[in-house]
Amino acid sequence: MPTKKPDPEGKVLSKDPTKGKKKPAAPKKRKPHYVDNKKFLESIIVYKNKVKEAEASGNTEPRIDEYLGECFLKIATHLSFRPNFINYMYKDDMIADGYENCVQYIKNFNPEKSKNPFAYFTQIVSVSYTHLRAHETVLDLVCRLLLE
Repeated sequence: MPTKKPDPEGKVLSKDPTKGKKKPAAPKKRKPHYVDNKKFLESIIVYKNKVKEAEASGNTEPRIDEYLGECFLKIATHLSFRPNFINYMYKDDMIADGYENCVQYIKNFNPEKSKNPFAYFTQIVSVSYTHLRAHETVLDLVCRLLLE
């Protein structure tokens, strides 16, 4: 309800008590993450069980399924857009190296110790990218700086 106050000339003014106050923020709608961590974990567990069965029967190690490959590629691609990696000249090679490291180190992921494969593989890709940047030659560095 507005309050009434007289102004210096004697006129009565209405003042809105809610004016200038912030409205409560509407709850933010969370976008679905680009990798579903639960489904990713389930897929890794299924893959690791297939690896155990193959080892027990003496067969070769099975290939990773399409979903795991997509997750690795999404992680590697998305991480390549971070500010510290965005201007890297050989981005496709960087993404491929991150993907390759994910496939290589899937054996080391232990679902009994961690229920967060997204964090594990993001860290693997990040270390891979940092390693590539650390071993840039002077010529690569000069070319990258000239392109920026």
